[in-house]
Amino acid sequence: MIQSPTRISTFAAATLLLIPSLTALVGCGTSDAGPGKYSVTGTVTFEGQPLPEGEILFAPDTASGNKGPASVAYVKDGKFSTQPGMGLVGGAYTLEVTGFQTKAEMDQDGEPIVEPLFDTFVTKHEFEHQDSTYDFAVEPSEKKKRR
Repeated sequence: MIQSPTRISTFAAATLLLIPSLTALVGCGTSDAGPGKYSVTGTVTFEGQPLPEGEILFAPDTASGNKGPASVAYVKDGKFSTQPGMGLVGGAYTLEVTGFQTKAEMDQDGEPIVEPLFDTFVTKHEFEHQDSTYDFAVEPSEKKKRR
């Protein structure tokens, strides 16, 4: 039986696309190798009110011996949570917090105006080697206070 060259090239193209995709999926599977990651949830306030919006960078404190990965959590209405699978390994971390507020007005390009509320706030915290909750307040710097 003679096969059509079109059918062979379609099959070959599909195979060439499928093999790298399967390899990527297998390579990205979960593994027990490496440190466990624990979720962190909590609240953050600024001037006694929930922080409207912001980001928290959790950087391992290498000076204290923490060699774990960094992580980011996004703040909305004062609440934050690390993303699934992207938590902390526990130990000492430096937290860098940015806070902002989206204004009702739009800029000249029709994009919402985002206003920083304070200079980057930096603090340190020792996290347990388990899922945890951490609530804290941002202390404004003297250089820039909320308007």
